[in-house]
Amino acid sequence: MTVDTVACLSRLRGGGQRQCRRSKNGTVPWIGENLHPDDGYWLSRYIRFRQNCSAASVPPDPGGGKPGCNLDELYNHSSFIDLIIAAIVGLRAAASDVLTLNPLGVDRQYFALDNLRYRGRDVVIAWDVDGKRYAAKGCTELCVWVYGKIATKASTLGKLGVRLN
Repeated sequence: MTVDTVACLSRLRGGGQRQCRRSKNGTVPWIGENLHPDDGYWLSRYIRFRQNCSAASVPPDPGGGKPGCNLDELYNHSSFIDLIIAAIVGLRAAASDVLTLNPLGVDRQYFALDNLRYRGRDVVIAWDVDGKRYAAKGCTELCVWVYGKIATKASTLGKLGVRLN
């Protein structure tokens, strides 16, 4: 494992732990508008605090509340899962009919990315090191299905190209 892999996974783990919102009722999953990349605080909450907005506000009606205070109440963005897909699964989007995977070679037993629509095709990507989860679907180790049929397999996590046509 390279230093880059370790650093990337550390950042992803830290980012994942920050994907929550704490309140008097406990902690709930939450993806806000913008997380400070180095210091780990939510920029929108910082702005809210600086503008003396009520921290106890409930999700407002769209367009409601004090201007500039409800910055991420109704906001959900895919940027964090995009990082997981690019780093852990290793999917590299391209303008060709070759799906390229280059997953980080880290010590994990399994992962799956299901219901992926890629360049107009239904794709599933799975890694199952011991075959306990996907063997019934004909997969042990790294497999890629296109339209429900195995398009390719690999015995290790590494760069892999899959022709989709």
